[in-house]
Amino acid sequence: GVHPQIALYEKDANGNYVVDRFTVGPPGKTRTDQVFSISAGTANVQGYKRIREASIRHAETEEPDLESIAAEPHTFTGPTGGQTTITVSRAPIAAVSAVIVVKRTTEVVVRGSTPGGMDDLGISSVVGVESIVQGATTYVEGTDYTLVGDAISWAPGGAEPAASSSYTVTYRYNSGVTPDEVTPTEIKVSGGVTGTTVLVSYTSKVPRIDIIGLDISGRPAYVKGVSARVGGLPPIPPSNILKLAEVH
Repeated sequence: GVHPQIALYEKDANGNYVVDRFTVGPPGKTRTDQVFSISAGTANVQGYKRIREASIRHAETEEPDLESIAAEPHTFTGPTGGQTTITVSRAPIAAVSAVIVVKRTTEVVVRGSTPGGMDDLGISSVVGVESIVQGATTYVEGTDYTLVGDAISWAPGGAEPAASSSYTVTYRYNSGVTPDEVTPTEIKVSGGVTGTTVLVSYTSKVPRIDIIGLDISGRPAYVKGVSARVGGLPPIPPSNILKLAEVH
């Protein structure tokens, strides 16, 4: 009966505290777990002295809150058709759901039989025409033709190729690509046109501060905080948990 009375007095007077060591080593990831090393040491928890003669390991499954980022714009800075590295705005990345780059292609199109009509292009999601050429003639956008959806319209009434003749169209279009490489902060993609927009959709791990500590029996305890993009704070540990370290 004496020990609980002493523990109650000790808890009320001094709370939970480390007497010696009990330092937490840097975490390392094993599959889906973050692994922590807690050194041997002595501590008082709820007035009871807890002594560990050897270090212990604690594995905690990584369970971040996720935020969906849709069509985050970036610029393709690599050479046309080559590779570029994109640093996302809201790292770390949990998963990449879509990457859209602007590609360039050249296609031979056959002019339709209707004057001022439209000729369909072979690829969808066209974003712009760079040139239309037939022999020595280069047609002018807005004067001779316009882009309507994924088709060339000759409605403006200027010059146009003869019916059933072939002409060459160089144009840009949006294309979904698979990233070459994904890290927590960067995405490497290939095939775009220099200076054009790359749209990246991904899920981001929202920052959070947790704490790792000891419970009244001297075993590791993990307390999760509240996720916040800005201004996150560590949780207040319960009275029966001795805080050893913060995990960001």
